[in-house]
Amino acid sequence: MTGSTKEWSVLAAANLPLFALLVLIGSHREDFRAFYTAGVMWRNFPGTSLYDLHLQMETQRNLLGVSGLPFNHPPYEVVLYVPLSLLHYRAALWCWRAFSLLTLLFASYSLARISDFGLKPRDSFLISLSFFPVLLCLAQGQDSILLLAIISASAYLYASGHDTQAGAVLALGLFKFQFVLPIAAILALRRRGRFVAGFVGAGSAIVAISIAMVRPEGATRLIELLHVELSHKALAVHPAFMPNIHGLISTVVERAPTASLLTAAVSLALILLVGLTHRTADRPLELAVASCTATLVSFHMNPHDMAILLLPITLVVARLCRGDRFGHLIVLAYIATPVYLLCLYISSFVLYALPASALLWILMRKSPCASSGQAGSLLEN
Repeated sequence: MTGSTKEWSVLAAANLPLFALLVLIGSHREDFRAFYTAGVMWRNFPGTSLYDLHLQMETQRNLLGVSGLPFNHPPYEVVLYVPLSLLHYRAALWCWRAFSLLTLLFASYSLARISDFGLKPRDSFLISLSFFPVLLCLAQGQDSILLLAIISASAYLYASGHDTQAGAVLALGLFKFQFVLPIAAILALRRRGRFVAGFVGAGSAIVAISIAMVRPEGATRLIELLHVELSHKALAVHPAFMPNIHGLISTVVERAPTASLLTAAVSLALILLVGLTHRTADRPLELAVASCTATLVSFHMNPHDMAILLLPITLVVARLCRGDRFGHLIVLAYIATPVYLLCLYISSFVLYALPASALLWILMRKSPCASSGQAGSLLEN
């Protein structure tokens, strides 16, 4: 294994001052303000008004003195933020951070359980705290850790042979559909019928509940809001901050329409390649490959969304042979916090699409791990 409990503890502890700095720098500019605003709006203006962009900005400005960050997630997620909106903003934010830490503990336990190479939940949790995107997610009050917990729970159920339940649990992550839909598509290409049935069934229920919450008019407003964000530079995330194929191509190709077409073509090709050619009896590895692919092909991604890469990273950490230097370098590329700080300073995370691609390659190639002595191992010469 690449590192002991003591080493991971040192890395996690070294990130505590950084977390404090991120909290101070982002004070009253956290992404959580969009969730908090949505909770307040649902209490005061339930229904179609939830996705009124002008009303969102006005409410956010009245509540926090700043605006500019709209709530653009499906309405079923707002249920989590309504109780928090009863609190003062700072208290609500810290409650959400505490909840995120609890979900990170749950995710770490799930990740350790699906690893059959002796990784302890404590080590998995320390690895998580050593990962900069997790710190950024906690500081910003984002929901990527919640998505990580959902994917980890789905992976655990899938590894246990409960395909239908695993698909249904994954559907809970549709608040970030740009990640869970590619995962479901890859499993569909691999003819995992029960998984897909569970995903479609639970997903249909979630869509129906969401439409009932805001009515068709509100659903239309949400689609329009997403379109406005993608086309409006003031609201959209700059491609240089997207550590995936979209960000990489948009940085190289100047014309937006051409970049979008290339992104769609390359992303579709990668989904087909992974879904149709990569076969393995190792179910945790299968979900890890799908999750890694999903981050690469997502049309929208922030640096904190890289938190969901903890599934493939943890499997690589748990199963790496000591002699695989390239695999160690890829793990270090993700864990090395100073590199993230440099990317943050130059306003560019796009280069992380390259180690993500390398991580996917590591996961897909076959090689025996001499220390494991088990079939279905991750790495093969």
